[in-house]
Amino acid sequence: MTRRSVNGLFGKWWWIPNVRTLLEAIEGCGKARCKVSPLNNQEGIGRWVMTQAGDDVPYNVTLGFSATSLAAAQAFVDMMGTTWHDHLRSATTSDLTMVETNCLYALAGNEYALATPVAEAGTGGTGVLPSNCACLVRKNTAFAGRKYRGRMYWPDILAEGDVDINGTIDPSVVSSLQTHFDNMYSDLDGVANTEVKLLHTDGSAGSFIYSFTVQPQIATQRRRMRG
Repeated sequence: MTRRSVNGLFGKWWWIPNVRTLLEAIEGCGKARCKVSPLNNQEGIGRWVMTQAGDDVPYNVTLGFSATSLAAAQAFVDMMGTTWHDHLRSATTSDLTMVETNCLYALAGNEYALATPVAEAGTGGTGVLPSNCACLVRKNTAFAGRKYRGRMYWPDILAEGDVDINGTIDPSVVSSLQTHFDNMYSDLDGVANTEVKLLHTDGSAGSFIYSFTVQPQIATQRRRMRG
C-alpha cells in the first residue's frame, strides 16, 4: 500500500489512495489485534493511544465519528486529546502515558491518517487494578440489537480499593467517572461539523451515539494478562 503525506492547515495528513477498508484496533485496550472494517465516506475511526510503564505495546481505545471535511476530522482528533487531558487524566495512573490521538478518515474515495501528539502521563495514583481489568463504558445509540451496542474498555483508571471481590465498582466511583465521561461526550459532541458515531462492520452508515454510560461491573479479559 502506498501512502503519501499532504500538507494542510493542521500539518501533515497521510493520504491512502483508493482504499475502502481499514485495519481497526479492537475497541478497548486489547493488544495488536485487528479486524478489517468498511469505512464509509466522511466516516472515521479515532483512537486514544496509550503506553504503560515497562510495556512497549500500546493500548488503544477507539471511537467512531463522521465529519464533513478534513479540517473537521482533525478538530475531532484534537478534541479527543483535549478531553482526555481535561476529564480523564486526573483519574488515570501516572504509570500510563497518553501518546497521541489519531484516526483514519475517508473522504471522496481516499483515506487520511490524522494524528495529534499528546505525550502526557496520568496524574492519578498507583495501585490500580491489573492490566487485564478495565472500566467498561457503553456507547449508547437509539436502536436496539447487538449491532447497535458499542463499548470502550478504559485501562488504569480503577484503583484496587474501588472494586470489591465480585468485580463491582463502588457506586461513588461510578458516579464520579460518569461525570468525567459525560463531560468527555459533551466536548466531543460539540465539535463543529462532526458527529460521534458507532461504526458497523457490515458497511452500513454509522449510528449516532447520544451518550456514554459507565458500567458498574469491571470488564476482564484473560488475553490482557502479562506472562
